[in-house]
Amino acid sequence: MNLLLRLLLCAACTLPAPGAQPELHPVRLDHGPVLTGDLSDPAWAVARLPTGTFETYNPMRGTPMPQETEVYLAYDAQAIYVGFRCHDTEPDRIKASLSKRDDLWNDDWVGFSLDTFGTGHNALHLFVNPLGIQADALDSVNGSEDPAPDWVWESKARRQPDGYTVEIRLPLKSIRYQSGRDVRMGVLFWRRISRLGLSGSWPAMAPGQWVYQTHAALRFPSLDSPLRLEVLPALTRSHSEQQTRPGQWDRKDATNLGIGVKAGLTSSVTADVTWKPDFSQVESDAFQSEVNLRYPVFYSEKRPFFMESMGIFSLAAAGNNDANMQVPVHTRRIVDPLWGAKVTGDTGPVSFGVLAAGDRAPGAAWEGETNPDLGRRAVFTIGRALYGFGRGSYVGGIYTGREFAGTFNRVGGADFSWLVAERHTFAGNLLQTWSTDPGTRAPKQGEGHLFSYSYSTRPLDVTVTTEHYGPDFRMDTAFYNRVGIDQETAYLGPNYYPKWAWAPWILKVNPFVYTIITRDNVSGLTDHLYLAALRLNTARAGTLRLDLQRWREGWMGRYFHKTVYRLQGSVQAVSWLNVGGSLRLSDDIWYASPTPYQGRTATASLDTVLQPTDEVRMTVNLYRTRMTDPGTGAKVYDVRTANTQLTYQFNKSFFLRATARTDTFRQRLLTDYLASFTLVPGTVLFLGYGEVRDKAQWQVDHWQPGGPRYETLNRGLFFKLSYLWQS
Repeated sequence: MNLLLRLLLCAACTLPAPGAQPELHPVRLDHGPVLTGDLSDPAWAVARLPTGTFETYNPMRGTPMPQETEVYLAYDAQAIYVGFRCHDTEPDRIKASLSKRDDLWNDDWVGFSLDTFGTGHNALHLFVNPLGIQADALDSVNGSEDPAPDWVWESKARRQPDGYTVEIRLPLKSIRYQSGRDVRMGVLFWRRISRLGLSGSWPAMAPGQWVYQTHAALRFPSLDSPLRLEVLPALTRSHSEQQTRPGQWDRKDATNLGIGVKAGLTSSVTADVTWKPDFSQVESDAFQSEVNLRYPVFYSEKRPFFMESMGIFSLAAAGNNDANMQVPVHTRRIVDPLWGAKVTGDTGPVSFGVLAAGDRAPGAAWEGETNPDLGRRAVFTIGRALYGFGRGSYVGGIYTGREFAGTFNRVGGADFSWLVAERHTFAGNLLQTWSTDPGTRAPKQGEGHLFSYSYSTRPLDVTVTTEHYGPDFRMDTAFYNRVGIDQETAYLGPNYYPKWAWAPWILKVNPFVYTIITRDNVSGLTDHLYLAALRLNTARAGTLRLDLQRWREGWMGRYFHKTVYRLQGSVQAVSWLNVGGSLRLSDDIWYASPTPYQGRTATASLDTVLQPTDEVRMTVNLYRTRMTDPGTGAKVYDVRTANTQLTYQFNKSFFLRATARTDTFRQRLLTDYLASFTLVPGTVLFLGYGEVRDKAQWQVDHWQPGGPRYETLNRGLFFKLSYLWQS
């Protein structure tokens, strides 16, 4: 595999460079338009862009969008203004819903991608649906779209007899850019038509390209740098109760007053500091089954300080497909920080970021035991820089460190991503680790690397990767599965775009094969996975996938062979109902057994979203997985969960929500009630109440699991108030 990558790299040196994109010159206004949602302000009349026809990029690329889209762009001393007029020959079928921020993906929407430095390193992605609901994300050339950051910007929208219109105001003080004369950025506009399952853009994105290879050049004669200073105080108050014996409750109250400060050191460099930050999680982790798993479950970061501008800390190729390392910096490893500081910025072709935090968790008091490191804090230090050359290509370096109680883990590395001729991408990273063993204090060194090559055209996609981690590799900031392994993966997938009269609703047919070979250099066992699959994309945002997998998996010194059948799909059946589900049949390994064996396993899920009105949304997620012993037919486990959530969205700022979740494995019923008001990101008010009920009964001096009825063992009330002050 390494030889294959070297040969491909040499061959690519003779390929031509990507072509140039169009250049746009937005009109400057003395005063920007007043946002009403209908483009009626006279200022819009001089701001229309010559964008031409949008072309699809999902699920197929290069097909003209069936509905016309007009785009308007202007700016003044305080903001950039973007307008859309979305024509539609069937306006009654436009889908839109009132929802919280970042929850509009099943709707029609428009938006734009803005590379504020024009370097191809990072891009802001902003979206608006026909009711003015916002979504935004930060895209990084070395990572992917991250929906966590929330910028302060305005949007208005209105339905029209021939479609809908959208207006956007993006304040200059909300973004980072290189101020001065001849300011250059990159921009791309997109539109989603939900009922057709089509997404399109202008300029058009060719196969194998993303926004960084497609952005139109955007030039401003000059842009000043407004003073940027934000102060975010936050107050949280919680009251929790635990039923220690029937009718007797142990009550605890906690109050936290913290503060965060964000300052623009220059127009392109931002510093963030926080003390006693509010890391309360109003949004609980999405349910994932943790029964009979070989590796731990990955949960995304949801804490505000760690969410913004974190794309800089990603590494090229990490997280692709089934890569062993998913992220090199998983900030949930910083469990209970007392303080945090972060500096991120861009200067010319260089982007950089530095993050430090003090974590109180490893030195906390242990229940029933004495912690010898009581009161000590682990200190995390993370540094990252990358240098860009060409659209979407870069080289970079990273350092991560964790120091605690006389021990350390330090990692240094480099990575690169090189796009050649718009179709070939070479990427990789190399890491070296130095650590002291927490128990013996013995020094250890480890190494790891990941290299990948991908080729993408309209009719064909190919990806190959090779990955290695030594037995002493250790990276305390990262999330990865195994060490002491070598792993290769390969994907080959042709794409067909049929024009079948008998099935016009089929937009794309994608049969593919995929393989993973993992050699465990410690045990000497080698895992093989071979997958053949068929994937369909249809109208109404429909997907259907059928899998046949053959496995040879090494576990506990021996090999197991299994066959997996899987079916999954989803569709926007009608404007008010989205439904999806999956079915998986296999003979899996029972990892928890000291003498592992294989059992017949069946797993099924059903996910529905019902939206009878713009304001009301109900989601129902059903999941069941069970295993039986093939020899005796006895049940090994049978897990059934149901998660139901009902939301009433009064407007884009205020909603009420009720959640109920049952889990037969834990024999638990969870209920949550939340009132949420968000004026702008940062200025929020939350009030929540929750209960955890377990099937238990009192036995002399403790609660015994497995009782005849649900008992409320934990309950709590939560309040949060924060205010974003900007200058």
